[in-house]
Amino acid sequence: MIPNDITWLIFPPQAPMKFKKSILIASSSIILMAVGAMGATIGPKVFTKLSSIDNLWDDTRKRNWDDRFESIITPERNQPAYIFKSADASSRPLIVSLHTWSGGYDQNDPLSILSAENNWNYIHPHMQGPNNNSNACLSDDVIDDINDAISYSLNNMNVDMDNIIVIGASGGGYATLGAYLKEKIPAKAYIAWVPISDLGAWYWQSKANNRKYADDIFNCTRSVETLNQEEVKARSPLRWELENKRYPSLIIYAGLNDGYQGAVPISHSILFYNKMVKHEGGDWEHLVSAEQTADLLTRAASPSFDKFLGDRGVFYERDYKHLSLNIFDGGHEMLTEYAAEEIRRIVEN
Repeated sequence: MIPNDITWLIFPPQAPMKFKKSILIASSSIILMAVGAMGATIGPKVFTKLSSIDNLWDDTRKRNWDDRFESIITPERNQPAYIFKSADASSRPLIVSLHTWSGGYDQNDPLSILSAENNWNYIHPHMQGPNNNSNACLSDDVIDDINDAISYSLNNMNVDMDNIIVIGASGGGYATLGAYLKEKIPAKAYIAWVPISDLGAWYWQSKANNRKYADDIFNCTRSVETLNQEEVKARSPLRWELENKRYPSLIIYAGLNDGYQGAVPISHSILFYNKMVKHEGGDWEHLVSAEQTADLLTRAASPSFDKFLGDRGVFYERDYKHLSLNIFDGGHEMLTEYAAEEIRRIVEN
C-alpha cells in the first residue's frame, strides 16, 4: 500500500473510488519500478557513501568544543546549551541551531564553526535531548526550550533583534518546523533542511526501512500496543492547526535521494510547503502539483540544472511570498557552507 502522505499528493480526496484504485495501481507500479531500477544500477559503494551522509546528520558523538564556545545552563529552564558570544560592541545576528533527532546540545554541529567565523552569536540548545521519549519529539517542553534559548541569548548577548535565524537539519529541521508554527519570539527566518513533518508517516516509512527511528517514535508518542494517533498528531507540524496570522519567512531544503538512501522522504518537505502556501492564500497554481510530486518522488525529475546550491544542482524550486522549497541533488544532509552563505545574505538584507 502506498503511504497516506503520498496518496494525498497523487489525487484529491474527492476523486471517485474507481479512479483512486486505478491511480493507486499505476502509482504502485511506478514506485516499484523506480526502486527496482535503483537497486540494479547503484552499487554498494554509493549506498555506503550516502549512508554515511545520513549518519552525519544524526551524529550523536560529543564534539570537543573549542575555547570560543561556552557551555551554559539557562536560569529559567535549567537547559544546557553551547553558545558563542560575539565580542562586537554593535549588535550581531543570532543563529539558533537545533540538534538532530538522536543528538543533544553537545553533539557535533558543523554550523557552529561557521557561525563563530562569521562572528554571529550562536546557541545550540538541548531541547530535551534525543527524540526517544515523551519529553522530546516537539512536546510543549521542547518548544519552551527553544524559546528559552532565544530568551537567554537576548539577555546575555549583543543580539540584533531583526536578525534571528532558526535553523536545523533532519530532527533539527523537524524542530525548526515546530518552532516556526509555535514561536513566541519571532525570528527573521526559519531554515529547515531535510525535515520530518509527520511522525505517523515517518513511523511506517522508518519501520519499512528497519530503522531505529520507528522505535523512537513509538516511545515518544506514549504508544503501547499500537501507535498513539493523538500523540502523533500533537507532535507532527503537518497536522497542527494554523493560527489566523501571517507566519515568518520559511525556507525548506530536501535532497532528491532522501528516503531512498536517507532517513526522511522528500514528501515531508513538499506536504508542509503546500500546507503553508494554502494558508497564505496560494491557489493550486502555486502548489507543488501531483504530477510534479510524482516526478520528484520517483526521481523522474530532469537533471538539467539552471540553479545551484554551491556545487549542487537544484532539481526543483518553488516560491510563494515568503515561503520557499528547494529540492537539490543530494540526500539526507545540510549543505553547511551554502547554509552559511544564505544566512549571510539574509542578515545583510
